[in-house]
Amino acid sequence: MTQFAQAIALIDQTNAADPDGYELSYSQRMTHWLDRLAPGASQTLHLAGRLLHVRRWDISRQSFPMNRDGYLAYRKRLADHHAQVAGALLQQTGYDSSTIEQVQALLYRKNLKSDPQAQVLEDAACLIFFERELEPLLARPEYKEYPQSKWLNILRRTWVKMSPQGQELVLTLPLSPSIRSLVQQVIDEISQRKNAR
Repeated sequence: MTQFAQAIALIDQTNAADPDGYELSYSQRMTHWLDRLAPGASQTLHLAGRLLHVRRWDISRQSFPMNRDGYLAYRKRLADHHAQVAGALLQQTGYDSSTIEQVQALLYRKNLKSDPQAQVLEDAACLIFFERELEPLLARPEYKEYPQSKWLNILRRTWVKMSPQGQELVLTLPLSPSIRSLVQQVIDEISQRKNAR
């Protein structure tokens, strides 16, 4: 078994411990979208994709205030946690510090527009959000009272982080009519703003 295969097996074993049974499927879906977005992508990018949500269940969203500041603090804590766990798992399979640092940098996705690999990783994560996570999120009791303007703002922030390729793939997904309508509103709004400049 190659070093890469050993790392993927260890990551999958770790993700399979998710009490909700979601993160293994999520990481495998990341691989699917990375293959679609960037055929022949580097092992570093594939490792980052598989590690993007590693042991996410260790940190509860409910342990942070249920507002935007709380959400941002939660996301920052998660990113640090994922990078730390990723480093430990990759060390176990013998990866050198340079590779580990590259994977950890990708997990933070800080330079989307200047780092093609970070952009591909972001696109894959956003595609999973539209494909599998948005509909259940809209149905959750604590979010049902959100006004449409808030959901449009969430989708707008997600949409502008994506590349044109990622955005095109979103439109090929079997979205529900209500979500497709929201996405179209975001697209139309962004287009109108560009035309107004």
